Amino acid sequence: MCRPFGDGSDPAKQLVRSLRFLKPYLWFTIGSLVVLLVSSGTMLVLPRLTQYVIDQGIAQSDLPRVIRLTFGHDRTGGGSSVPPFRSGHAGCS
Repeated sequence: MCRPFGDGSDPAKQLVRSLRFLKPYLWFTIGSLVVLLVSSGTMLVLPRLTQYVIDQGIAQSDLPRVIRLTFGHDRTGGGSSVPPFRSGHAGCS
């Protein structure tokens, strides 16, 4: 039987042994993991932003507010397209 990675010892030991080849690229690896986490977090935030736009504009039939929220020019958003979740209110007037 053919064993592609060595003598058939424990796969965990083989993984640890192969990590030494990653050592010269440690900072690239760490950077890649950080970018992956930020990217995943951003993907999780997008549905929440969509919900905010729907709740604040579309549900109230306020098209100008939808446009302001979408492009980040709503007075409650502080000039940003990110809704004011951190301030403890939903931007209700």
